[in-house]
Amino acid sequence: MLHLTKGLHYAMWMQDKMLWQEQLADNIASLINLFQREWESVSFIKCMLITLSNEWPRIDRWRMDKFLMMMRRLVRALFHRLRLKDWKTTITDMYISAFKDCVISNDKSFSEGLKFHFASVYLDELDGAGGLRPDQVTEFLKPYAELLADGKISNYLFDSIIQEIFLSILHQYAEDKVAKDRAHELATESASDQGIKFDYAEISQLLLEVGKKPGIKSARRKRLYAVSKKFKAAENGEIPFVMVTKAQTRLRTDLPKSEIVSAVSRLMNEVAKDKLMNKKAKLALKKKAPLRNASQSAKVLKSSKKTGKIDKKKIGKKMRQRSGVIRKKRKQQKL
Repeated sequence: MLHLTKGLHYAMWMQDKMLWQEQLADNIASLINLFQREWESVSFIKCMLITLSNEWPRIDRWRMDKFLMMMRRLVRALFHRLRLKDWKTTITDMYISAFKDCVISNDKSFSEGLKFHFASVYLDELDGAGGLRPDQVTEFLKPYAELLADGKISNYLFDSIIQEIFLSILHQYAEDKVAKDRAHELATESASDQGIKFDYAEISQLLLEVGKKPGIKSARRKRLYAVSKKFKAAENGEIPFVMVTKAQTRLRTDLPKSEIVSAVSRLMNEVAKDKLMNKKAKLALKKKAPLRNASQSAKVLKSSKKTGKIDKKKIGKKMRQRSGVIRKKRKQQKL
């Protein structure tokens, strides 16, 4: 199977035309539906992910976009296949266990960039497939919650899971909550009702249990508890994030004139002080060079005063050496 996925990866590598890249990505992803036995489809998806991880460091910036698209199309085809299977637990568990071996794992040999991209498309494509109950959605979130409890994962992967999986759920909830509070945004409200639903209380408890594990670092435990509280607030119908209104962003116009004048004067004084300090610094730099020359000449005068006479022999030697160097340069120029 790895030989097959390697060849498919090479076919995408050699394809440069954008429209054909999309068609090729769809054709590769649709191969999952050709296998009659489910374990073969699981093996195909797993081998495709392993091949993408092995070749990920060699992908240049000109080819990165088409392989990101290929990854998304694979996940999309997989979730649509599970939708046709009515999201049976026995089948979904097979794919989730395959994910735990590669893209949702602490395996350092597997590409971190690929893990991050998989997390970024995970909920989008799950929402696009649809047909899930809230408890089924939680089962798809459990592998990521369990991975957060692993102390071997990097901070980059930990932050990406928190941001792309759990905080994205809360951001979507906050947007839907604000849209429902506005009577003139009925279209947004109807569109949000078509997506997958989340059990916020169950997710909050899940993150709380993960944070209680003894192997969690203190900084990560605080982060998990904070996100758990946000899900608890969402369960209670509250907005989990601080929403700044337009009235709060307006400038205060009720300040007395005396405070404004004093603030302006303080600012002007600080600007004047900065200019004065810059001038002093420039003058000090200019004075450094002549001061060094003066100190050297003073040392020469002091030495001559101590001896009482100038050594003429030393001066003659230096003059003869200089004249010899000049003669050699002239001869070289003539040659």
